[in-house]
Amino acid sequence: MKRFRQGALILTLLVIVSCGDEMPSLGEWERQWREVVGSVEDQATEPITADQCEQTLAYLRQVRPDLDPPPLPDLEPPVDSWFAEAEDAFFECQFDDQDRRTEVFRSLETYEAEVDTVLSIEG
Repeated sequence: MKRFRQGALILTLLVIVSCGDEMPSLGEWERQWREVVGSVEDQATEPITADQCEQTLAYLRQVRPDLDPPPLPDLEPPVDSWFAEAEDAFFECQFDDQDRRTEVFRSLETYEAEVDTVLSIEG
């Protein structure tokens, strides 16, 4: 029975250690965040093709795990909302309508401002 407990304890510790990826520092997280936001904002004024939508959506899905979870709990709601809005917009790819395009990018800017506020207060 004692060996079973020791084995279970060792197994539990190994699982905890293997799942414990290091979170990036706040500075590194912020750098990655700004890079992702910048890559999406770069498309705000240019025509966006269906191929660009697919590429951007794939990029967002690829980088999302690097930013999750954010190093500060207060960042989670605006970051989650930003990604949800961006992924939906590039999935739907309805950027031919200027009003819709403006609405999407303004919404993203609102979430970005929330992130900036949290970083300025907490960081």
